[in-house]
Order: sequence, then C-alpha cells, then structure tokens
Amino acid sequence: MLSESTFKDLGLRDELVSATGQRGYKKASVVQEKCIPWLIDKEKTPNLIAQAPSGQGKTATFVLSALQIMLDKAPKNAKGEPQVEQKPLVVIVSHNHALTRQSCEIANSTIIDADLGDYGVNPPKRVTPDPKDREFDVHSDENLTRLQKVPQIVCGPPKQIEKVVKTFGRDILVVVFDEADEIIQQEDGKNNQARSTEQACKDIVKRCTKAQITLFSATFPQRAQRVADQLTSMHKGSQPNRRTERLLAEEQSVASIVQCVLRTDFDDHHKKLEILHQLVSEINLGQIIIFAKKIVDIDNEIVPFLHRKGISVQAHHNKIMKEGRGDLGKIEQDFKDKHFRVLVCTDQLARGFDPVGVGLVVQYDMPFKGGDAKPIETYQHRVGRTGRAGSDGVALCFLNNSNRTELEVFKEIKETYGQVITELKEDTCVPHIKHLLDNIYNQK
Repeated sequence: MLSESTFKDLGLRDELVSATGQRGYKKASVVQEKCIPWLIDKEKTPNLIAQAPSGQGKTATFVLSALQIMLDKAPKNAKGEPQVEQKPLVVIVSHNHALTRQSCEIANSTIIDADLGDYGVNPPKRVTPDPKDREFDVHSDENLTRLQKVPQIVCGPPKQIEKVVKTFGRDILVVVFDEADEIIQQEDGKNNQARSTEQACKDIVKRCTKAQITLFSATFPQRAQRVADQLTSMHKGSQPNRRTERLLAEEQSVASIVQCVLRTDFDDHHKKLEILHQLVSEINLGQIIIFAKKIVDIDNEIVPFLHRKGISVQAHHNKIMKEGRGDLGKIEQDFKDKHFRVLVCTDQLARGFDPVGVGLVVQYDMPFKGGDAKPIETYQHRVGRTGRAGSDGVALCFLNNSNRTELEVFKEIKETYGQVITELKEDTCVPHIKHLLDNIYNQK
C-alpha cells in the first residue's frame, strides 16, 4: 500500500532519494512513511518494533534508514563529506538464506544507485547459501580481519552475526532483526534450538552497546513480542534517553490481493493435479508460485506431472541443496529473471522472497497446524508473495472438503478474511481466476 509521501518528504538524504528514484519508486509505502522518519531522527534515534504485512517494503525501510544513519554519523572531511569507516557499522540478522540474500542485494543496489561506491555489503555469494562454499565464512579469524577492510553492512543468520559483533560490537550503529518472530522461534530440524537462537540474539544486542535496535516482522506472537521487549530495553542503563517505538501499519491485511478458495473432494490426488495443470496451462499472465506441504509431493507428484505436461517449472526446498541437486539461490534468481514460469515450494519461501510479476499464488495444501507458526500467519505470508509493493494479485487455496483439519484451518482463515475470500466451484474455478488476472494485467 503506497502513501502520498515521497522519499524526500521522509527526510532522507538526496543521494538516497536519488537511489529510490533510479529503482522506479516515486512514492513511499505506508510502512516506509511511518518508520523511516522515526529511525533517522538524529535526536531520538529510537529503537523500533515494527509490525507490517508482507510486501510493503520493510527491507528497503531498514536499508535506507541504516545508510542514512551511517552517513550522518560518519566522520567528515574538510568539505563536510562523509568519510568511509573501514569496519562493520550495521548488522542485519535473518533467519534463512533467502532473506539474507535479499537484504544484501537491496543494500548493495542502493549503495550503487546512491553513488556510495566506497561503502560495502558482504556480497550474497559470500553469505554462502551453499555450505560447501567457503569463500566467506565469518566464523574464521582470517575473514573477521577481512571485514575490517570491506563491508560496512553485514547480513547473516544469528550465529554468524554473533561472531562479527564479538569483534566489532562497540562500533555497530544499527542492529536489524528481519522477520524477527521467525528468528526468535527458529529451530534447526534436528533438535530444538529456539532457545539458543534466542540467546544468540540477546548476545548480539548485549555487545552492541551504542546501537539502535530494530525488529521488523509481519507478525509478533506472544513469545516474539516478549523477546522483542527484552532486546530493545537491554541498554536502558547506558541509554536512558533512547525510547522504543512500536509501529503497526494500519493495512494489516492482504486487501490488494483477490483471495479465492476451491472447495471440492481432493482425496483423489490425480484430480487435484489435473485442476492445477489446467490453471497453469490456461493462465499465461505473470508467474505462478505453488505452495505444498510435503517435499515428497513436490518431488514425486507435482513437479514431474507438470514437467510431463510441458510446463516450465522448478522445485524449491531444503533437500535440493542437501542432496546436491542444485543451488537454491540460483533457482530463486532464475525465477526472478523469468527463466521459468512456475515455482513449486515449501513454506521456506513464504517469507523473504520478493519476486516481481507473480500474478497467482496457489496453496496446493492448506496451511497446517504445528510448531510456533499459526495457520493464519502462514496463510498471510504465502498470499503476500503476490501483490508485491501495492500491486494487485490473486491467491487460490485448494480445500479438501473431506479433511477435517483443513476445514478447521479454513474456518480460522475465513473468520479473519471472510469478507474477501471468494468460494469457487470446480467447473468455474479456472475461468474465474483467468478473468481476474486478465482484469489486473489489462489495468497495468
């Protein structure tokens, strides 16, 4: 959702305003309008807990704000120009490689567009989504020394950022926790490490004694809110005048996205696949993301079936990298570059993946109950992969009428979004979705 404010109105420096213009942005989003002036306030520089829906420009919000703070606080030469300090000044903590890569890419492109060439970001390749790639491992003493010579912005998961701040904590000006609830509640799949990850976040903040602490997320469950309060109040003794602001975007919805559900008997998997094929083959406007619950269904049913039908499709899930079948970062970039039309993935990509041009999101399986994430939150994040940055999009759920768990989940979703979810019949589903997308793309 866009506001009426320009980036110049928000108080950003001219070079940063120029960078947003070069990327085609004329108006700030509502989230940016609310958050950026708070974050860059020279007198208050408050900590911030910001909750806003997906697709509203949160990454650009904290990247622009962090760059402004770096430039404002940098030593000046005789002409009053900021001088680059050869050490990390901003750390951005993410819970997965997709988010880390996104933060790096946006920070790097903003630096280039703002003509701030002497500033650096640890490049996406160096934040290695591939554990076999040791080009830049911040765990090593050698590379910690290299950090002194290059990047002022370092992005990575909690345990890597913790290593960085052990050396540079006193120099850090800004600490960002991106998708903070996921970081705080993170588990590694083998044993529950949520508690140790939470402690790593606290250790990061503890060492960054003069930093502004910011947490961004679309949702803040009770536990995440409690930890967020602890992180932003940790240095009250040494920073008695630093306040913590809480901002909630009014548009806490996915209202710009047309939401539909197809209710039918999906016990027959072949029937489900045939409807999916009909959708992706008859709809040729924009790209499509399909969310499925099980990796085995993605690998053994959905992707092979669509391949056989001649659909340009790829899978995305953790086993691809673990089994040496591909590079997830390359798959994400290939999709963004439109090298293929259909991406079938797990909820790993429900956050932190911001492709432009996704017209349709299909929830092949309803969000499921289990773990810390609530189905309504998963639904919101999935749907948010379309309709990015104020654009329109369409989201479709497949609902099995004979599955009690799915019906319970849909009831919960319906209670929240009931006024905007259209129930479709099997014989009219594809024509209806096609009509919706025709209208959206004809308006562009």
